[in-house]
Amino acid sequence: MWQRIYALRSITHTPGDWYLSQLREEMIRILQQRAAIIAKHPHPDRTYLSNDLLNDICGLAACHPKNRDWFFSALDETTNPDVVCNFLTMAINTMQPEEFREILIDYLLKFLTLHPKQIDLSVIHTLVFEDNAKSWVWLHQNVDKIVGLLALDITNRITLSIAEHFKEARARLTYLVFDFVDEFNAYLAEIEQCREDALTRRKEHLSDYYLSSAYKHLSDLYQRADNNDKQAFQQLVRIARKWQGNIPLRAVATHMLGKLRHKYKVTDILCYLLKYAEDDWGNDISPLSPIRVEAGEALKDMSSPQVWEEMIDAFFINPANVLSNFMLDWISHVTDILDGLSIEYAGVSFGAKDQRHWFRALAEISEEQFRQEVSSM
Repeated sequence: MWQRIYALRSITHTPGDWYLSQLREEMIRILQQRAAIIAKHPHPDRTYLSNDLLNDICGLAACHPKNRDWFFSALDETTNPDVVCNFLTMAINTMQPEEFREILIDYLLKFLTLHPKQIDLSVIHTLVFEDNAKSWVWLHQNVDKIVGLLALDITNRITLSIAEHFKEARARLTYLVFDFVDEFNAYLAEIEQCREDALTRRKEHLSDYYLSSAYKHLSDLYQRADNNDKQAFQQLVRIARKWQGNIPLRAVATHMLGKLRHKYKVTDILCYLLKYAEDDWGNDISPLSPIRVEAGEALKDMSSPQVWEEMIDAFFINPANVLSNFMLDWISHVTDILDGLSIEYAGVSFGAKDQRHWFRALAEISEEQFRQEVSSM
């Protein structure tokens, strides 16, 4: 399946207006398959749907407009409204070209008019947070029904989140539901406390990781390597490559190697890490792959036929990884450079190192853990 998904993504990102109407039957088959899954699930809006081509068929229609007629006609023929509503809300909530997102929202609003039973908190939440002019017209037109749904459970965080951003609904709930004001104020206080706690933790980690033994050691190795100490460079390589090593430590070592790309031959080691690093970190805040992020971001600035080929290999070797959006932008940038274009990278980026959770996680490595990591090199 993943080979088909990435083949379709490759076509989607190819210039032009490709027409693939043969995918219409595949789309109908997938919608029927999803209907069967949802029919067995007690909560269709929360159903986990396995990977299939549907989201990528949507991406094709977004980027190649010739396919939109058959795409929407396939949705029209779907007899299970749960499937259509589930798909549309998911599609609107994912990365889409703004022009196509407008089309999806317009289709959803017309669909809800025909199938009012599909209006639930999830749909309302999607429309409120899209902040689209047509969405707001629809929301205000249906405010009575919306308030009725919200009033059923004023302790639900989705209800409170909708009320926070939908002023008219909040005003009506304040008037109609006795306990709403207390619940809403408690919700706002909780959000503010979470923000303050997160800011405090970030400030603590920002100062802590610079002071940690792990960061000091890596920084020292980098400085020595930058001053032509080849043993220090090899030590960074060993840390980055250590198979069962601490992932944040390896990721920051990979970052240091990328910074040394003008002094040492690091292409091979960075390509190896991009393709094969086992770096599922398991951090709920940052579910990315830290080592491969650092390797890929360095390689995108080292454009060469080898880097391009290795990035393509990495794209297919780890097909289910969460770096797909990064990889597409890295490959696109390297392709443009090899084509002779002198352009700045304009794709997705993770931000400065202070914003990368694996840097801040160095502060959480105890002295004993650090000594064990280093002694085993």
